[in-house]
Amino acid sequence: KPDQPEVLEALARAQDAAAPATEAEATWSALIALRPRDVAARAGRALALQRLGRFDDAEAEFRRALKIAPEDGELYRIFLATKKLKKGDPLIRAMLKAHGNKALPVRKRMHLDYALAKAMEDSGQTARVFAYLRAANGAQRRLHPWERGERDREVDALIAAFEGADFTPIAPQEGLRPIFVTGLPRSGSTLVERILASHSAVRAGGEMPFVWRAAWSVLGDPAKGLRRLSDIPDDDLATMAVRYREAVRSRVPEGEVVTDKGMQSYLFIGLLLKALPGARMIVVTRDPRDQLLSIYRNYFAEGTHRYANDLEDLAAYYAAFRRILDFWRERLPGRFAEIAYEDLVADPEGQSRA
Repeated sequence: KPDQPEVLEALARAQDAAAPATEAEATWSALIALRPRDVAARAGRALALQRLGRFDDAEAEFRRALKIAPEDGELYRIFLATKKLKKGDPLIRAMLKAHGNKALPVRKRMHLDYALAKAMEDSGQTARVFAYLRAANGAQRRLHPWERGERDREVDALIAAFEGADFTPIAPQEGLRPIFVTGLPRSGSTLVERILASHSAVRAGGEMPFVWRAAWSVLGDPAKGLRRLSDIPDDDLATMAVRYREAVRSRVPEGEVVTDKGMQSYLFIGLLLKALPGARMIVVTRDPRDQLLSIYRNYFAEGTHRYANDLEDLAAYYAAFRRILDFWRERLPGRFAEIAYEDLVADPEGQSRA
């Protein structure tokens, strides 16, 4: 059924996730030919065009979609990710008009607030930025509440579980040698991974969920109390390592050295270096004034970064990150690398070689 819209849409979304953007763009175009007023299809094609670097074509497609749905806040937000507006741009007037609609649904308004915050900053109207940012993040926080003490309790439990452990690696295993690239969001970890993956011997794995699952599989449930690492037999760690390697292989079939940008692996540095001999760990840091503001102004998929929608929550989350990183620095001196984003951009070759 090559002309059935539902089949084409399913194919396009699968290609978005797994295939080169050229394939997804062609499928979205076929769907648009069948349903010219399908806003989701036009947005999908525009995103594919962005990934292909065809920004003028992407802009034209976004503008066509916005003519059909002039109050769709998400369209504005995604479009402006690669577009800077000047003061007086008609698109800003269109967003402000949409924003004035008292009946605008909560999520559409939330996306519109993120878009307006960026538009105000790009156009030099900086005094107006935070009004929109606070509204956007406030809406996210109401939809997905965050209890500030949650992270502190988690870090306390992990430090207690790792205290007094012997972090000597278990017997080496053949095969995959991961490079963990970790840190808080907006730290520069993607840049670091891309630099690593430009090496002919390295494959990029991206943000994989497998470390998180593997670590909790041996440590237990934080709500019920964690097992101490010193009480976990090496055989259990070896089993965890095998399952982790198998999971990575399902995502990256080839290459001995694979990057893993699962962002929370900094919580488990000692466990990972013990269970996965041959693994390497790189923690990427950044000045928190830049990093936390960048997180606050960035839209994340709903519910994925619930701490990100309040400045005090962000400060507490960052403090917990620094606390467990200090723990690993003290327990594992020289066992993992740290790189500051500011140093990397100032000396890319020297830092890349390091």
